[in-house]
Amino acid sequence: MGGGTAGLTTAQFSTPGGRGTNATWSLSSGGSHTMDSQFTYTVENTSSALIDLIELSLGPNTITANSGNTITVTEVFCLGQTSLTGCSSAHEGSISLALSTQNGTPTETITLPTGAMNCSTATTGCITGFGTYSTVYIQTDVILDRVNNGGGTTVALNSLTEYFGDAPEPSTFVLLGSALAGVALLRLRKRIV
Repeated sequence: MGGGTAGLTTAQFSTPGGRGTNATWSLSSGGSHTMDSQFTYTVENTSSALIDLIELSLGPNTITANSGNTITVTEVFCLGQTSLTGCSSAHEGSISLALSTQNGTPTETITLPTGAMNCSTATTGCITGFGTYSTVYIQTDVILDRVNNGGGTTVALNSLTEYFGDAPEPSTFVLLGSALAGVALLRLRKRIV
């Protein structure tokens, strides 16, 4: 998990089963199994900038005997709150990435909050453009499905990356606009004289 600036802080994870983003999730041998790990946390920006970008990408993964085996990571978030309880649909969104082949391109599902834009690439789920929130509540769900289709079947997610970027406060844009207008007036004044 990373942050765009030093002002971005993350609250302690709540990780049922002792899992976290530095852990390896793995299922191998012995029949069909499903592993489901969920953790929640809050991201706060303590600097003057505001959170304006949420990204989710999956690191190196292992899916052998691909038929039916999947890795799915879903991140549900609420802008401006410290829980999903009472979160309005205008402030709630999600990024979901599902893999079914070794180091393949994930299938992506994005739900955008009001005013946000999808900035995803082939391998990274990304949402941007909401820029007026200093707190974001995150709930991440990691699911590994392993079907029993013979020996040597392994499903493993070795890492996932959650990145939170920031944008300047609106007042920064006002100051920049004022400075540019001042420079333009100075140039106009020099031409007239």
